[in-house]
Amino acid sequence: MSMDTSFQIAFYNDLNIFDQKKIDAFVCRCYQETAVSSIHLPELNVLSVCMWNGNQMIGYAGIFLYPFSSTQSVFAAITCFCIKPDQRNLGYGIRLLAYLESYLHEAHIADFSLFTCHPQLTAFYTTHSNWRELPIRLTSGSRYDSRQMGLVVLFQSFCKHMDETRMLDYDGEDLNLPDGLFL
Repeated sequence: MSMDTSFQIAFYNDLNIFDQKKIDAFVCRCYQETAVSSIHLPELNVLSVCMWNGNQMIGYAGIFLYPFSSTQSVFAAITCFCIKPDQRNLGYGIRLLAYLESYLHEAHIADFSLFTCHPQLTAFYTTHSNWRELPIRLTSGSRYDSRQMGLVVLFQSFCKHMDETRMLDYDGEDLNLPDGLFL
């Protein structure tokens, strides 16, 4: 891993169209999508975290804040976490994950964080960070169901009043996410 690695944080909506399209293309390539499309809904005002090695983007993750439906809490959702395919297994994912965790802890902008991933990726997040798998199901209307999609729910608390035990009470919670959004 190069010592030139750096991070750039900006709200996606505040970026110029060229930079937005660069991020869109990067994420779509990482996910091996054939067509490039906008990766973030404008109404969420996603905080974009780009990881650079010199002048080359090698990693990306978005953070959006959203009210947790049945509490007064705000959760931070991690979205579009990806590392450039030819840079995987070199420690960059661990470094990006550590940076996101540190940022969320220090910024005090959310009570906890949730995201979903495929079961084969769970070990990466739980081994290299403070993320914990929760045996709960998250939904958003009839459009999104983490269990039906075969996804695992991961959780991390940033405050004392939202812990893993309390989160178990929210099995089946409807997040009321905007159309076209998933965790």
